[in-house]
Amino acid sequence: MAAAGVIVKYGKTVLLCKRHKSCNFGGHWSVPAGAVEEGETSFGAAERELFEETKIKIERPLEFVMKTDGMKSRGRGGEPFYIYKYDSDEMLYPKLDFEHTEYGWFIPTNLPSPMCENVVEAIKLSLK
Repeated sequence: MAAAGVIVKYGKTVLLCKRHKSCNFGGHWSVPAGAVEEGETSFGAAERELFEETKIKIERPLEFVMKTDGMKSRGRGGEPFYIYKYDSDEMLYPKLDFEHTEYGWFIPTNLPSPMCENVVEAIKLSLK
């Protein structure tokens, strides 16, 4: 099953959320992301997951960053993972859903851990 996520960027910082321990990839930091539902595009899934997980509603189109071969953490991988970015004009304050315990704005040289290596790579690409 494919997944999609969004790197929310403000200046040189990115918004990351920490997954609740009871969810997939519990305890890991990541971008808001989730499964692409049947009949949905990866772009649509990315927008939907961003809103469901943070209540952030985007005001302009997302930009495609990369497609990876899945989240590599905890031995998983192989499913396509589409990562997009959203450049915000202001620092946003998400209202997290039950899947997350905290959030923060981070610079690429000081990312939290643990974090999937594919997400780290996408963050670096998104800031170029």
